[in-house]
Amino acid sequence: MADAPQVVFAQSHLEVDRTQEQPHSVCAYYQTPEPSPIHSPEPTKAAAAQDQITDTAALQVSRVLGLRRKHFWTLFSVAIVLVVGTIGGSVGGVLAVQNASAQDKAVISSTATDISSSNIFPVNTSKDVTVAASSTVTDSPTSSSTSPAATPTIDNSCPQTLRSYNSKLYDCIARRNANEVGDIIAMLAYTMQQCVDACSNMNIIAGSVKCRAVAMTNGLDYEYQNNIAANCWLKSASQPSQQWDNATLAVLIADGA
Repeated sequence: MADAPQVVFAQSHLEVDRTQEQPHSVCAYYQTPEPSPIHSPEPTKAAAAQDQITDTAALQVSRVLGLRRKHFWTLFSVAIVLVVGTIGGSVGGVLAVQNASAQDKAVISSTATDISSSNIFPVNTSKDVTVAASSTVTDSPTSSSTSPAATPTIDNSCPQTLRSYNSKLYDCIARRNANEVGDIIAMLAYTMQQCVDACSNMNIIAGSVKCRAVAMTNGLDYEYQNNIAANCWLKSASQPSQQWDNATLAVLIADGA
């Protein structure tokens, strides 16, 4: 069998020119591709809610009792100052009152000591007390020993000089009485001195001369029982006068009250 024909290709220059190829970096094959904006993941609703909670918490932390921290601490400082001032004033007032009370007690104690140590009120002896009591009983016109029933008759005679307690001079006339029309007031008297003193008192109270004379009888018990309980009459006039056996008339000499 004849051999198959053999084809012989002519040698051609088919070599590949690699000088135009760009060199490739080894790292280029390991670069992570950037994600496409189209395929970027959107934030979820859970993440948004978490952000809102975080913002609210931060806002709450920045406030105290509903006030901003700055305002809260300012008000708190003012309140502390007021409280401290009030307490200090109260304590100072209490101390001042206690100090004044202590001083008053010291003054009272000192005064009591001075009085007790000095003999301002000497103690009377039993003899002195007896004499004073006896004198009081004797001089008192209202005691039982000088009552109208115990003293039926008194002395209404004219003294040598008859003056009232305020030095007004009276002219005394025995067994005489002035007109009853001039009677101002009637009273009970044990002495002529008491009768003219009452006349002077009326003039002083009135501020002018109202009483110009007095008439006094000596029948004390009789007048007390039968003549409106009086034996001394203050009179606005001394005339006309008349005879009266048991009466004594005293006429004011000076017109001054």
